[in-house]
Amino acid sequence: MKPGTSLQTLLGTARRRSSAALVAAGLAAASLCGCLRQGERERDAPWPAGVRAPGEPARPINVGKTSTQTDLNGAFPESSQLVGVAVAPNGERYVLDAKSGLYRLGGDGTTELVLDTNNVERRFGLDPDLEFTDVAAYGDHRFLVTAENDGFLLDLWAGSFESYFCYLPPRNVEDSEPEVVSVSQVLASSGIPVKQRTESVAVHPGSGDIFAQPQTIRLDLAEDSIAASELFVFSGSGGQPLRVVELLDTGFSAGGMVTADNRLILGFGAELFELAGNTAEVVGRLEAGVVVSGMARDIDGSLVVLDGPGRRLLDVSVGF
Repeated sequence: MKPGTSLQTLLGTARRRSSAALVAAGLAAASLCGCLRQGERERDAPWPAGVRAPGEPARPINVGKTSTQTDLNGAFPESSQLVGVAVAPNGERYVLDAKSGLYRLGGDGTTELVLDTNNVERRFGLDPDLEFTDVAAYGDHRFLVTAENDGFLLDLWAGSFESYFCYLPPRNVEDSEPEVVSVSQVLASSGIPVKQRTESVAVHPGSGDIFAQPQTIRLDLAEDSIAASELFVFSGSGGQPLRVVELLDTGFSAGGMVTADNRLILGFGAELFELAGNTAEVVGRLEAGVVVSGMARDIDGSLVVLDGPGRRLLDVSVGF
């Protein structure tokens, strides 16, 4: 990007280019995530279920007291970095450690490692240095697991773990019209190296849509050079995004995300947010000291919050 050229100018220029001029950037992105399925075009996709359209009023969430608190210190080694929680439809709970993998929590406080990061290369042919960032249940034994630049589908019954939805979506060389354009694609098309990282993933139970909220990080500048924060919406079949919503606050990065009563709720720090178009608005607050590192809905409708730094699970009654 030339000195004095703003990201907004660059974005506008890229969106006016023909798709042929953007194919090369998309194919380069494809090599990062390996996800080649074609999603719907942004122009055809309705405003995603669970995201309020601009101008719709915010609706506060009634956050009750924490009913139970589970100490995870004895269940995980000191070196673990707890980044996600999932509750399967059968009520089983899972906690994701960025370093070692996904664990099933037993009722007696025991843990079972169901996805071992040490085995992803041997078993699934994936990068052994993958760092996982969040997890969401996609059935009793199926999970969506995120890592930098990519989202995976884990099927414990089938014994499979594969790339499923892409934050750096490739472009279809057979398509003559522009598809969804994200900030990461715009920068990549200008030769600027980037990566995308999301700390949150969620699924809409009605539509099956998948939500991720990544930040785009430039790799040509100093560390933590964040270029954008966005919401990506994918269909239940994965692939490329249906829609990309660029948020006004580039520093916003939800640590957890859930859907509830056709609402998309994001946790950041100790606060709960809802998106109204490209703005994140506070709609509720958890108890002081909580740092949301993962969120899930329990089968009774309550909110299960992972406080990663506090190494604890909180069961919180909520009224959506």
